[in-house]
Amino acid sequence: MSVLTREYNEIDEKQLENLLFLCGDNKKIFSIVRSKTYKFAYVAFIQDELVGICVGWENTFHPSCIYFRIVSHPFYEKASVNEALLYKIERLESVNKPLQTSIWDHIEKSNNIYERARFEVIRKTYLPTLSISSIEFNKYATIDDDFALQTLEEVMVDDAMIKQLTMLVRSNYEASHRVNPVVTAPLDEWKKMIFADDTIVEGSYLYVDQMKKEIVAYSFLHESDEVHMYELGWCGCSNNALKKWLPQLVQKQLKYAQQKGIQIMSGEFDTTDDYAMEVFKAFPFSFDSTWITYRK
Repeated sequence: MSVLTREYNEIDEKQLENLLFLCGDNKKIFSIVRSKTYKFAYVAFIQDELVGICVGWENTFHPSCIYFRIVSHPFYEKASVNEALLYKIERLESVNKPLQTSIWDHIEKSNNIYERARFEVIRKTYLPTLSISSIEFNKYATIDDDFALQTLEEVMVDDAMIKQLTMLVRSNYEASHRVNPVVTAPLDEWKKMIFADDTIVEGSYLYVDQMKKEIVAYSFLHESDEVHMYELGWCGCSNNALKKWLPQLVQKQLKYAQQKGIQIMSGEFDTTDDYAMEVFKAFPFSFDSTWITYRK
């Protein structure tokens, strides 16, 4: 079976919608294609049937690469649809930045075209859940008396503390994304991300050095679209030596969630983030798959 690739056209929309529905949740791809916010979009055909698509787009927050995603019909795996689309985009003159994509590890094991094409693994991301009823509370070391526990709600009225927190969050995020750097954004933009609509300010905790009036650790909590679930957000410390205190902050968040009738905690943990991985290793999270990010 020969595979024909060409640029995406609006006349392909119905076939594309059917393909994406067959392949599972790919709403983002359909949204990008329909809104024409892509840098490139190529489709693959076998005879008259649309059997694959590759879409590339740019991210203003991470501007140093071109993100792309390939989706193909599972019945045509042996026809090398993915390979044909990847071959096409790697030779585009418009691709003037590194290419970056992510796939689930079970796909990576079955048909790793990116490894064969000399893409490099830059990060693995765990997206686990945690049953709060399984937690053994009071398991973690007691914090130093010099450190006071405060909520984000308590410090948000102090402009100096919020500026300090925002700078710390930005610094830690930039450090964990050196391979895929973030755009230089003003502190106000970072503050908006910290105080997003779904941030639970009374369930987001910080440790503050009372002598120096400095924030030494933080862990944010967020609402979830799922009933009886909260999501752990960004966490970090003023220096790496203090990361041992993060599990205790998260333990307090788990207690808070339990008091609110929440049964499950979820999170996103990147292997490039030492602070997030400290939390991931400390609790009995369960996960089925790992999201692997490739770059070339």
